[in-house]
Formats: sequence, C-alpha cells, structure tokens
Amino acid sequence: MSASIKLSGALPGIEDVNGLDTFVQNLIDDPDGTTVTAIVILDVKDVRYSVAEGAHIPTVQVRRIEGWLTEDAPLTVREALVHRQEARTGRTPMAFGVVEVAKNDE
Repeated sequence: MSASIKLSGALPGIEDVNGLDTFVQNLIDDPDGTTVTAIVILDVKDVRYSVAEGAHIPTVQVRRIEGWLTEDAPLTVREALVHRQEARTGRTPMAFGVVEVAKNDE
C-alpha cells in the first residue's frame, strides 16, 4: 500500500463516466479469475497532512473510468501500459495480464 498517495474508495455514480458497471456480472460469476484493464482519469479529492509521516498526502478520486476484461484489452492499451511501466521503473514488467498482490496489500 502506498504511503505517499491514497485512493478514494468511491466510483462516479454517473453511468456515462463509470464504465466498470459493465463488468459486475463477470466479477460476481468469477471473482478469482476476472481482471479488468482500465483507463482511468483521476483528480485530487483532498490533501491532508500526516503528522506520523511528516508529509502532505493527496487522496485522488476517479473522475472517469472505462475498461475491458483484461483478455479483451486492445493491443494499444496493453502496449501503453507496458511502455509506461518500463519508463517509470526502468525494468521489464511482468507479462500483461499477470497480477501479483503483495501480502501486505491484501
């Protein structure tokens, strides 16, 4: 879990900007095997000062989200994700669609 940024738990309630509702039945039917790849627009909901961290910590909220079942994600989206991760980390990422969850993030 990130100590430098937080994510608001709420999704937009407006159907036109919340594309995740499309996947509700897939997620219910196969909660362990379904992943969604999404393009998300975020903005800042608030910024709080954490005395414990000695830092200002922004909380971002989802403004718009559209997605695909991961196996159906367009090649251009897959490539953009991989290229961005490589540029950000300087390392080759895991294969597209492979998801690892760190123990303390569960």
